[in-house]
Amino acid sequence: VDDAQAILRVTLVAPYLRGLQFIAAVQGRGGWPAVNNAHRRPPATSEQVLHPDKYFAREPAEAVRVPENDALVAAGFDRIEEDTLGELELGVYLGQDRPSGTDEQAAAGWAGDRLVVYRRNGKAAAIWWTTWDSELDAQEAFLAARSVSPKDPNARVERKGRAVWIVRGLPHRLHRAARSDFNSFARRLKNQPPPPEVRPSLVY
Repeated sequence: VDDAQAILRVTLVAPYLRGLQFIAAVQGRGGWPAVNNAHRRPPATSEQVLHPDKYFAREPAEAVRVPENDALVAAGFDRIEEDTLGELELGVYLGQDRPSGTDEQAAAGWAGDRLVVYRRNGKAAAIWWTTWDSELDAQEAFLAARSVSPKDPNARVERKGRAVWIVRGLPHRLHRAARSDFNSFARRLKNQPPPPEVRPSLVY
């Protein structure tokens, strides 16, 4: 396991290590009845496992949807896959240049994300929108994402408010069209309320 790539190592170990830490926090808060309750109402995000206080507060992920882009469709890009990766896997992406293979500090403050993969002529491209609890969190994630972005005109990392945009494999001439969608999303995002504050007094 120690020799495995970080995306395999971290995701394989997390259910045992992070899961144990999460259950310990739940048990310490409400005993074994609280653990039983957690099985009935499990964490909704990896963020809630990594930060049990956010599970206790039932802090939800922000809904992120990347719309279809007419310019990409016209250029022959087929949308083949999309998913939300969450704080755990985002930390792996941001930590590619670290010996540990993860950057937990930069990934903390995650609020939501959506990764969309496209294909054209057998080659893949990706657009990834992420949101953060605050602009400070977004700036930290932006700097980490930029540090691991390849020196390639088809790659891009930008921040607007609480949102960070990551692009890989998309021809530079299409960045402007893709950026327009992202900027519209980010402008709407800043008017939304932030995730609920942690409420330490909440009991099961």
